[in-house]
Amino acid sequence: MPAFKYEKLNPKVSEIRLVRLSLTDVFTDDIELEIFRISLSDLDHEPYVPLSYTWGMPCHGMSPDWGDPTRTSTVSLNGKSYEIRLSLESALRHIRGVKKNNLPLWIDAVCIDQTNIPERNSQVRLMRQIYERGSYTIIWLGPAQEGSKLALYKIEEVANARREQFFTLLEKDRMAGLVAIIEAVGTDSECWLAIRQVLSCVWWSRAWVFQEAVVSSHAVLLCGFDSASISDVMETLTLMSDIATEQADNSSHVTGSEIVNQAWVLENAMSLLRLWGPYQETSPDASAIDLRDALFLVRRLDATDPRDKIYAALGLVKGSSTIIPDYSRGVGEVYRSFARQYIEEHQTIDLLEECSLSADDIVSWAPNYSRKIYGHILEKHSERDRSIRLYNASRGKSAKFSFSDDSKTLTLVGCYSDPITAVGPKWKFSNASNILDATYKGDVVCVVLGGEVPYVIRPKKNGHYLFVGECYVHGLMDGQALQGYEEGNVEMQIILD
Repeated sequence: MPAFKYEKLNPKVSEIRLVRLSLTDVFTDDIELEIFRISLSDLDHEPYVPLSYTWGMPCHGMSPDWGDPTRTSTVSLNGKSYEIRLSLESALRHIRGVKKNNLPLWIDAVCIDQTNIPERNSQVRLMRQIYERGSYTIIWLGPAQEGSKLALYKIEEVANARREQFFTLLEKDRMAGLVAIIEAVGTDSECWLAIRQVLSCVWWSRAWVFQEAVVSSHAVLLCGFDSASISDVMETLTLMSDIATEQADNSSHVTGSEIVNQAWVLENAMSLLRLWGPYQETSPDASAIDLRDALFLVRRLDATDPRDKIYAALGLVKGSSTIIPDYSRGVGEVYRSFARQYIEEHQTIDLLEECSLSADDIVSWAPNYSRKIYGHILEKHSERDRSIRLYNASRGKSAKFSFSDDSKTLTLVGCYSDPITAVGPKWKFSNASNILDATYKGDVVCVVLGGEVPYVIRPKKNGHYLFVGECYVHGLMDGQALQGYEEGNVEMQIILD
């Protein structure tokens, strides 16, 4: 059988491809797909189902073959041979077994010619629309695992209890409502451990799937042949989060410690919850998700291509963006270009708090999103009221900045404080009480216009600096360093490479 070859899409009409899966009652039958092109404007008349899945190993502890891109299976695509990875093969076999209709599917690995860079660029820009406009999205978690059937059944039970039985009670008496729900659904550790395993499989750790799940109007999680709706999953996560929060805030015991224990370890699932609710509740033209918040959460996730950390986050923010996916550019160039565009569009240098020195080909003033971070050096806002800023090192003055023509340097305006004369076990310098572990003797503390806190920078032989990170310096956190600037005596340029 000859190999399948793609025909070019027509970008002028925002054309995409869909595939129709031939149904059969026999699990082991050959997989046959029919692929066809259609414009976005015609999707209103062509119901379809996007698929969200991981390309590699779907579940922890499976054979390494699942994660090996060279291990493929041959399927029929328009009567021609086509190679797909093992995870997708398993997904299609299970979908074929539960599908009640023959709606076409949108599958990124098949519907996008992954070897065609211009096509990848244009199709990635359409992905949010593709998932938003689908009839529903199938989220493939992988083949059935021990306890997965019990977990999905229990998720539906928990969601119904929270949504229907005790909604009014929760509104009147939060603690009583939580206790009532727990008593109704039970605290059997086997059930909640099974839920934990389903909600911590590999799918929850991938960058792209957050966009795919959040923007879908409706989604169904499929594990083996068993399923649960994404809304039921979000209800269950909300209950688990509420119990954990109530117990932490009130220092009181809430019956259901098993639930609390599972809640704290589901970090990725809880992050999805933070994004899913606000996105679903806003109008199509509004955005409840800030781009930096989305980037912070997506940065913790995994992506085979480091550039996807940015491109996946862009799809979570409603409205247009001047940042265009381009896979012909290197990782360092993509990160640098994004940082410059963000700083210029928002007229702020707050993005610097995401930066740290990197050995990679990335300028020091651009975040390296390929590195996972789980918090910031300094907490700069009140926990009770995020609008209250704790520090004001630049006295509320707006940032002054400029970029070189090649976008490789960022010039800021500010002043220098003390150089670091020694680095001890506690990483203290001068009158500092907290500083990055990356600090070296000879680094310099500076305060720049637009910066909430002082920064540590490292001199270079060319007179420029590398950005090291934020720091706390007693006596510099409330604008003392810029007194000379206000008097018109000081204006120093700090050029960052």
